[in-house]
Formats: sequence, C-alpha cells, structure tokens
Amino acid sequence: MSDKTPQSFFKRTSNRFNTEQLENERNPEEDSAKGNVKVICRFRPLNSKEKEYSERSCIEFGSDLKSVRMLTQSDAGCLPVFNFDRVFSPDSSQAEVYEMAARPVVESVLEGFNGTILAYGQTSSGKTFTMSGPSLDDPVYRGIIPRMVKTVFQSIQEADEHLEFAVKVGYCEIYLEKIKDLFNPSRGDLKIMEDRTRGIFIENLTEEYVSQEEEVYQLMKMGGKNREVAATNMNEGSSRSHAIFILTISQSNTTDMSEKTGKLYLVDLAGSEKISKTGAEGKRLDEAKKINLSLTTLGLVIYSLTDGKSTHVPYRDSKLTRILQESLGGNSKTTLILTCSPSSYNEQETISTLRFGIRAKSIKNKPKINKEFTVAELKLLLAKAQEEIKQKEIKIGLLEKRAIDSGRNSSRDTEETSVNENDLQGLIQELELEREHLAEEIEKNNELSQDLAIQTARAQSLARENEEVNSKLMDILFSMQSIEDKLQDSEEAVCKLTAKNENLKKIIDSLQEALAEANLTISKKEMEMQNLLLNTTPIKDKEDLIAEVKNLREKYQLQEEQLKAHYSRIIQDCNNAKAEEITSTSIEINTLIEEKMQLSSDLRSKFDVIYSLEQKIIQKDQEFQKIEIAKKEYEDHMKGKVSNLEKSFGQLMKKMADDLSAYKQKCGIYKERALKYKERCEKLKERLSEIRQKIRDHRGTENKPESPQKQHAQIVKKVKGGGNSRLLGLLSFSAFSSPYKRKD
Repeated sequence: MSDKTPQSFFKRTSNRFNTEQLENERNPEEDSAKGNVKVICRFRPLNSKEKEYSERSCIEFGSDLKSVRMLTQSDAGCLPVFNFDRVFSPDSSQAEVYEMAARPVVESVLEGFNGTILAYGQTSSGKTFTMSGPSLDDPVYRGIIPRMVKTVFQSIQEADEHLEFAVKVGYCEIYLEKIKDLFNPSRGDLKIMEDRTRGIFIENLTEEYVSQEEEVYQLMKMGGKNREVAATNMNEGSSRSHAIFILTISQSNTTDMSEKTGKLYLVDLAGSEKISKTGAEGKRLDEAKKINLSLTTLGLVIYSLTDGKSTHVPYRDSKLTRILQESLGGNSKTTLILTCSPSSYNEQETISTLRFGIRAKSIKNKPKINKEFTVAELKLLLAKAQEEIKQKEIKIGLLEKRAIDSGRNSSRDTEETSVNENDLQGLIQELELEREHLAEEIEKNNELSQDLAIQTARAQSLARENEEVNSKLMDILFSMQSIEDKLQDSEEAVCKLTAKNENLKKIIDSLQEALAEANLTISKKEMEMQNLLLNTTPIKDKEDLIAEVKNLREKYQLQEEQLKAHYSRIIQDCNNAKAEEITSTSIEINTLIEEKMQLSSDLRSKFDVIYSLEQKIIQKDQEFQKIEIAKKEYEDHMKGKVSNLEKSFGQLMKKMADDLSAYKQKCGIYKERALKYKERCEKLKERLSEIRQKIRDHRGTENKPESPQKQHAQIVKKVKGGGNSRLLGLLSFSAFSSPYKRKD
C-alpha cells in the first residue's frame, strides 16, 4: 500500500469502548500544557493485501477520542490501552487531522516559536498521505504541508499593517545517511553545522524566498520529483529517505523595530521495515538497513531523554537526530503523528509504533520566542533607559532636597538620626557612581553601534562590488556561450561537409561501378561479334561487319572518355569545395579557440577576484558576527546593570521611605516634647512672675525703716529669751548701735 493513499483511504470504523472506567492513566492535556511533545495517532483502513490475510481489526477506539486498545492480550494477561492527545480512526478527514495536529504549531511559529511536526510509522502506514496528500491541488485530500502554507499566507494577509514578513522554504532528504538538497540535487552530501546565532542548521541548503502559495507548491513539486522512491512488497511508492521541509518566517515590527523568527520543520520519516515482509534485496536492502538504523537512533534518543538516568543523549549518532536536536527536548513546540495499520497482519508493528509514541509523550521541550534585538530597537531601549535614568535623577534630586531640608529642621536630632542620614547619603553616592558607570556603558554601546554601522556599510560596499563582478562574469559567460554556439555551428558545418563528401564518394563509386559494367558489356559484345563472325554464314560482307564493330567501339570509347571526364570534374569540384570549406572552418575554429582561451584566462582572473572578494566578505561577515556576539554580550551586561540599578534604586527608595517615616515619627515625638517644654516654660514663667512679685512686695515692706531703739529692743528680747552664742556673734556685727557695746 503506497503512502500516497487514494481518496478512499479513510473509511468509518465503529469499534469503540468506554474509557471512563480506565484508572491510573496519564492526562494528555496536562502533559501538553507542560511543554511535552504532543502525540497524535492516526489509523488508516485495511488495504487489499491485508484483507486477503484477514479482515479482522486488531484495535478498538475509545469513546473519548484519545485512547486505543489492542484486542490481543499482553504478557500481563490484559488488553493494553494507549492514551494520546488525540486518536483518529480511519474515517477521519485530512482537515480534522490538520486542525488538531498542525494548526496550533503553525500559529506558534507565526508568533516566533520554533515548531516541528513528524510523521512516524511502519512502511505503507500513510505518512506521506498525511503530510503531503495524494495531490497538492486537491482541496479535500491535500495534506498538512499545503494546508500549513495556506494558513501562513492567510495569517500574513490578516496581520497588522505595521508587521512585515519574509518567508523562505528549504527541502532536503536524508538518503543512505547523506543529506541531499531536493531543490539542487547536484550539491551532493550537505553538512550539519552549529553556531550561537543560527543554532543547528544545514550548511549550503538552498532556501527560496516565496510570496504566495503557488510558489511553494511549485517548489514542493520540483523537490518531490527528486526524492528517492521505490517499490517494495509492502508499498508500490515507498519513500526510501527521510524528507524534511523547512519553513522560516521572519517578522519585523515597524513600530518598536523588534524582530522575531520562527522556524518550522515538517518531517516525513521513512517507514520502519521488516525485510521478510518488504522483500528488500540489493540496493533496497541497503536502504532498509540505513532507514532502520536511523529510526533506532531516534528511539535511543527518546529513551535517553525520558528514562531519567542517562547522562548522554546520542544526538550525533544519526544525521536525522542531529537535525531534530532542538525538536526533541529543546527549543521547539513538537507534534508527533503516529500512522498505524489496524490489521492483525501488522499487529506487532502497530504495537511498536504505539509504544514509541507513549515514550515520546514524556519528552519535555522548552519552547521560547526567538526574538532578536535590532540596532534600531537597541537605540529605542537605550533612549528609554536614558529617559528612565533622567526621571530617577529628578526623583533623587527631590529626595536629596527633602533630606537636606529634613536635616536642617532636625538639627537637634540624636546621633542615630545622623548615622541614618549618613547611610542615606552613602547610598545616594553609590547610586550616582552607578549612574556614571551606566553612562560610560552607554557611550561604549554608542561606539559599538558606530562600528557596527561602519562594518555594515563596508559589507554593503563589498556586496555592490560583488554584484558588479557578477554582472561582468555574466557578460563573460554570455560571450563564452556565444563562442560555444559558433563553435558548435562550425562543427555542425564540418559534419555536413563530411556527410556531403561521403555522398559524393558514394556517387563516384556508383559511377565507377557503372563504367566497369559498361566495359564488361563492351567486352561481351566484342566476344559475341567475334563468335558471330566465326560461326555464322556470311550474310554481309566482312568489311561491313568490321566497320560496324569499329563504330560501336568508337561509341563506347567516347562514352568512356565522357564518363571519365565527368568523374574527374566531380572529384575536382569536391576536393576544391572541401578544401575551401575546411580551410575557412579551420581558420574560424582556430580563431574561436584563441578567443575562448583568452576569455578563459579573463574568466580565471575574474574568478580570482571573486574569490578574493568572497574571502573579504567572509572575513567581514565573521567580524560582523563577532560584533553581533559582543553586542549581545553587552546587551546582557547592560540588562544586568539596569536590573541591578533598578534593584538598588528600589532598595534606596524603600530605605528612604522608611527613614522618612522614622523622621516623621521622631518629629512628632519632638513636637510633643516641645509642647511639654513650652507648657513647663509657661508654668516657670508664671512662677517666676509670682516670685518676682513676692520679691517686689517684700522689698516694699523692707523699705520702711524701724527706729534703732525698737530694733534693739526686739533683738534684746530675743537674746533674753534664749538666744545662742551665734546670735550674739551676729549682734557684734550688727549695724545697729548696742548699749552693750564697749565705748573707747
């Protein structure tokens, strides 16, 4: 059964079982949401050979459309059940498979993700039918690839006006572990390369830019004719190679100058084969060995990715797995389509395919948008960062002013407050240093941008020179083609002359034969005449007979001379014509050969110039790539710096806010203290006023003097009443006169 299955490929199958009772089964939707490989299973109907063997189906479909059960007991004594993201029965349409299996991946690629769709299964299980369909022009039975192309160009037509797209396609196959360019098969075995910018890619693979669906279809038809296809006992049109169709979509946003690139791999794997069934031998056997070997390596890679113990994944053991490295456990959204036969004749192959899919479901990919920063976008980001820095400088200035004002208003704060202010000032100084450093980095970035612009201009200049050289080369090639045409015309003329000469030789030979026959006839006639003269009775006179014989002989001699003269003229004319033609042709050929040698010399010198220019272009391209790498590293460094600066600024703002809150609390405390001090001062003032009033009152009473006698009497009274010696001493110093005082 061919992978290019006829239109009656899918028929309705009613075998269903209720899966609601199944327990302890994995949820496919949860796996897909986590970035796991999405696995779709599709069954084709029985073909004529399988029906001859048995019309019994070996599978049963679940009612949830996500599970399939084998009707043969496993070693554990139960019917094995396999759960996938979706299971399609033979009655499913091409459109249903595309909408479920491929459209989400295609839409992700349009958003800038990488995507991969693989078709895996035994030979003659319907892989090529699913991926390409029996005809690219059939709207009902066309496969995933042509439907994907239509989706891409429809989405581009419906996209916003500020988005610009570029689409290019490549087509290759892996045949006998050699990579063949299906757009240019003469290139031979292509190499797989890897670098930081492009990742893993096929070197020198022809990629054609396309602007509409029809262009892609024409390229697919051209590449399909170059594929390795052969008949086996299982499939009349068996694919003998792994085919990979690569579609790259680049989009640029004219508003923010951003760029995104999504790459889609559409892989039609060659089918696994059992030699006993396919009957492969000779070249077909070698092909089957290589196919099975690469599929075995694919299985080992999947096993290493999912067993949780392997430290090495053998991507490099096969060119297929090397190309699909990002698709299996890397940066890609991947869908695996399992194509199976429901026939009991292929039961073991079907079980093997389903087990392969179950293990592949456990692969965890890490898809991300492939966004590239352009120089214009970097300039916008730089301007934005400068604006943010300016705003932050303004905020810092305001905070510094507030801090200074707060310092002036709180000059009587405690030593702790001074320490906090010093810390804040230190943080501000650190932020200022960081800002200066960022300005230096921005200046370096500007220098790099200028260098990049210079290198770009040089590359453009070299490209223009290369175009001029190519134009001259095309002129030389046209001249050489003209010379080749003239040389070919001359060779054709020589061939014609040679043929004409051969014809003349044939004519001369025929004339010589006619002359020989005439001579023979004359001889016969002479013999007859002599016999007549000797054997017959004389009817006439002997002299008359002799005269007649002479006349006949003269006539024959005359004819012979005429023939010889004619023959000589023909030979002379042929020789002259041939000599003149050959001479002129030889001269022209020699002239053309000299011109060709001169042009070849000029061409070699031009090729040397082109080679030198190509080397310069390669060198400049390498320098440009180095600049791109340095720019990317610098961007990462700048992003880290900006992130650290924002983090430091956030911490500073938080600390300043905390300090400001603390200042406000302390100011409140100081205000309360000041109010208390004010109240105490008021009370002290009132008390001081009272004391002053009492002093004034007391002074007023003291200003009325008593008579000395009265004062003295009071003192004496006190002394008599029991005054002590101290009081008596005081009396001795009294300003008043005393009767006890001794008079000199």
